[in-house]
Amino acid sequence: MRSLGLYDQYGDLTIEPEDLEVLLSGRRTSLMRLHDLTSHGMNIAQMDAKLSLHRDGDGQALIRVHPVYHKPKLPFAGEDDSIQALLDGKQLHVRYMMATAVAPPDVSKQFEYILEYDAETREFISYAPEDVAIPDRINGFELSSAQRADFSRAIPLTLPDGTSLVYKATDSNGLSANRSSIILFKDTDDGKRYELLDGVRPMQTAQIAEESQAFQKEFDAMNAEIQPSFGETVKISGRKGR
Repeated sequence: MRSLGLYDQYGDLTIEPEDLEVLLSGRRTSLMRLHDLTSHGMNIAQMDAKLSLHRDGDGQALIRVHPVYHKPKLPFAGEDDSIQALLDGKQLHVRYMMATAVAPPDVSKQFEYILEYDAETREFISYAPEDVAIPDRINGFELSSAQRADFSRAIPLTLPDGTSLVYKATDSNGLSANRSSIILFKDTDDGKRYELLDGVRPMQTAQIAEESQAFQKEFDAMNAEIQPSFGETVKISGRKGR
């Protein structure tokens, strides 16, 4: 992080708290301007980029820099209408199946991966559904096994309160929805974790202005959990109050 210019002369982090939370949550940050980058003896005065956190084969945490490219770098050669649909913004995701050789010899297995296009950095990214972090609850509604599978495969979900959303790896909130505020809940080994997402970008339809009763009920439940009880740990990300 020091080589990316994210520390000032006093040793304090200069990254915005929201971007730091996004980074630690395993998502891409918003587009930020990096200053005084140093790498392999070179210095870059400034560069616009997004950041994401990854682990290598040894489990070491690494920060990946996603700069703004001059033009899109196509993910593979050849003409593909679905790639053009991503570039034009007519589609948010494209799903592909890929055959990979596995033991014993001459046996292959089909793997699904999902492709997205980040218009801000002009970069295509791909991911496997099993790598997606899935919440246990959204706006207070428990996700069924089928809904969890759809969420990880970037298939739109519609909740009982009329909220529609879809996973989006290229967005700092990790999803787009027909409402600007969403509450995610995950019961982890470290305790309960709430994440309040504000400023969620719209899907390809207009957003509903008002928050649902289900959202308000989950918001109240989240606030009630701020004081942990029975040794449980509660973590809350995002907006802390109205």
